[in-house]
Amino acid sequence: MKKNAFYLSASLLFSPVSLAYDVMIDISGSIADNSCDVVVENISVPIGDVALKTFTYPGQVTGITAFTIELTNCRAAAKGVKVSFTGNADPVNTDLLQLDNPTAAGSATGMAVGFLAEDRITAIPLNTSVPASTAYNLDPSSPDNTILNFYAQYQSTGAPLKAGIANATATFYLEYQ
Repeated sequence: MKKNAFYLSASLLFSPVSLAYDVMIDISGSIADNSCDVVVENISVPIGDVALKTFTYPGQVTGITAFTIELTNCRAAAKGVKVSFTGNADPVNTDLLQLDNPTAAGSATGMAVGFLAEDRITAIPLNTSVPASTAYNLDPSSPDNTILNFYAQYQSTGAPLKAGIANATATFYLEYQ
């Protein structure tokens, strides 16, 4: 018994010492009334029927289709807005939106959906914050609604191609400046 007490005393003597510190964290910021209302919350982009034979190499695009996000009632502090698109990323090219139900019978394979900015050139990678250089300016004093123009398109990914249903679902986020 004395031996156990000795080992217990020795282990307590050589155990690591725990120290506690009081650390203060200051949180600062402000709440700005810098948002707008979205005119239509659910947007359909009918790319339509595209022939499978138009995809002849990985990365090829087709079916470019315009769509808009319309903003109204922008508050006085709203100076700009950045838009990002989120959703399930394609497993081959994570910058692209995966088609809905990719393993279901009748679903297309080997392609995904890409988003483009208003210039029809600048790709908007999926699930990525858009750089400030692509922010849209807002003028709250204007009586007109602000129209944000974008494009969606099918893009082959390099995976085996198969014709079928090619629907996809994304969510857009607005980050006000």
